[in-house]
Amino acid sequence: MKIKSIIYAVACTVLALASCDEVDKADRYIEVDTGIVAPPENPDDTGRPTSVQRAVLIEDFTGQMCVNCPNAVPVIEQLEEAYPGKVVAVAIHSGMVFPSTIGNLALQTDLGEQYYKDAGSPAQPAGRIGRVGGTYLPDRWILQAQGILRMQSPVALKINNVYDETARKVTVSVETYGVEVASGNLQMWLVEDGIVAPQIMPSGTADINYMHNHVLRTAVNGAHGEPIAIAKGEDKTVTAEAVLADHWKAENMSVVAFVYNGDGVLHVVKAPVIAKTETSDGDTEE
Repeated sequence: MKIKSIIYAVACTVLALASCDEVDKADRYIEVDTGIVAPPENPDDTGRPTSVQRAVLIEDFTGQMCVNCPNAVPVIEQLEEAYPGKVVAVAIHSGMVFPSTIGNLALQTDLGEQYYKDAGSPAQPAGRIGRVGGTYLPDRWILQAQGILRMQSPVALKINNVYDETARKVTVSVETYGVEVASGNLQMWLVEDGIVAPQIMPSGTADINYMHNHVLRTAVNGAHGEPIAIAKGEDKTVTAEAVLADHWKAENMSVVAFVYNGDGVLHVVKAPVIAKTETSDGDTEE
């Protein structure tokens, strides 16, 4: 059976699934506080920062069968535009997914299902914002994110990736620096942008050419990362490796790294698997 036929066969059942929450049109665009600015880093004598603005991780629990999940995308885009480099969104496909008959076009993973259950299997679309509190509908994401962006991080993070094209292997090194004392788990994820795969839309029809971005592919260093403790003024580097699946496009992939504990995500950063370099005319190339 052709993929298109499968998609339209299941689309007619989607509207009856109560676990997909509707996001009111009026709530998709919320005024953002663009007055939030990063504090001056005031580097010390060694060039290390003495303060770091906390970035915010948005774990977007979504599904290809969820009719209202595409309505969450503009909220993420608003935040990314308002706070460049300070918002890291990861789409965790789980819950409402297409059957496995669509093969590599199914974006759900066992890892995503684990995180979804850990979050209480909320109605979708739902998001964990910096892992502070529970899960929220998209109409709360901006306000929750702004609260985190006003905070400072006790840890500075930097990702260095080395990609072996022949082996399709990425070696990830995360440099950590203790602005203050910090402890928790360091988590590394692989995410991919620009994936063309089916999505049920708010109209109830299926878009077989929908563009999915920041899709969680796998964890580099285990489902919950690894413990880390950093003293004030201490440097630590953690390294891990991952092999990319054949159908993943390395040029569209990034590593997301964050430190979290019971108080939430202390800081998060993102870097492309294949580093982009700037040319003499100001353009970037891989």
